Amino acid sequence: MHTQAVVNQKGGCGKTTTAIHVATFLARQGRRTLLVDLDPQGHATLGLGLTSAASSQGTYEVLIGTRGLEEVLVEGPIPNLAIATASISLAAVEQLLAGRERREARLRDALATLTETARFDEVVLDCPPSLGLLTFNGLWAADRVLVPIDPSVFSLDGLQRLCETITLVEATSGRVIPRDAVLTMFDRRTRFGRDLAATVADAHPREAALLRSRVRVCTRLREAALRGVPVTELDIHCNGFRDYRALTDELLDRREQGGAPLANVCEAAQAGDQASDRVTLTDFEVVDHSVTGSVRGPAPDWLNVEPIAPFPSVAGVAGVYGPIPIKGGVIVRFRDPQAKEVKIAGSFNDWRPDENVITRREEDGTWQKIVFAHPGSYEYRLVVDGDWEADPNNEAQVANSLGGVNSVLHV
Repeated sequence: MHTQAVVNQKGGCGKTTTAIHVATFLARQGRRTLLVDLDPQGHATLGLGLTSAASSQGTYEVLIGTRGLEEVLVEGPIPNLAIATASISLAAVEQLLAGRERREARLRDALATLTETARFDEVVLDCPPSLGLLTFNGLWAADRVLVPIDPSVFSLDGLQRLCETITLVEATSGRVIPRDAVLTMFDRRTRFGRDLAATVADAHPREAALLRSRVRVCTRLREAALRGVPVTELDIHCNGFRDYRALTDELLDRREQGGAPLANVCEAAQAGDQASDRVTLTDFEVVDHSVTGSVRGPAPDWLNVEPIAPFPSVAGVAGVYGPIPIKGGVIVRFRDPQAKEVKIAGSFNDWRPDENVITRREEDGTWQKIVFAHPGSYEYRLVVDGDWEADPNNEAQVANSLGGVNSVLHV
């Protein structure tokens, strides 16, 4: 059984949203997952459509010793997910346990009983925004720590202090607790957002590895919380769904690889117009349509690569139009000899035409758009001489809110 604590003593950084969705995506992969709400505010409980009244017992009773953890569990809104709910009573735990032996290990001892029964594969702990006894219980119980940080100097300061606290727990418990940090509430559309993200990448404490995944600002996440469901039950095409799925996959990969240190992977967050003019290199194998060769162009912002010259022509795709999957992205080919300008906009670039896209026009009027994105499905439209239209070479389409249709590509 693996236990991940989601911790940051600074509030408003997306901690509970991250805990809910990491637990949700683990459960969606068929892993039996327990979400433990340790926050007296009970926001993880509320965010999954429950209230403290939904279960007469919760983590408060577990920590003070009147109930076992198995006795207080509530089934979540999706299969394979259970919840230990929280209530305002948790605020009194520190006073009630004052002077008790092993008070910081109460949750760890409770989780040990689940290990014996092998009921769960994964445990996610939503810790409160403080460094009191409840958070110490979470740290003592955790195998790993995930720290969500919003792009702000306050969050950086909080991360530094949290790393110092974890070091103290390591010294007293005789364990090493790997720690990862993920950037949340990221808005790459603004220079200010890119500036702050670059600052976080450069200044975060090296004791915590800054993950490649980033969680973008997404209204759908707020709507999901309002409805009391994870975003997986609301909109599987939104950025929040894609970002938290990518984050969960990266956390699992790092765990399997032993949590190897990461390089500074936020280069694309650099501020200024120079970032958009920079051309970088990485090779992408074509993985479908029996196309050979490779594509060279601007790398995804989660890859760490060096600047070089523009990409050469793409071989092997003559006569093929529509989206062509490649490793790390898609080539969208469209032919219109009369078009003076063709752009592409979609959910992969926040519907900003040609942002984070590289373009090549061939002599026969074929336009090639190289799109890089995390794995997932994305809606898009072509903008031909200012007119927005679905891709006529792509049969995969979905209705949009304006009464038309969007094309769909898969990475």
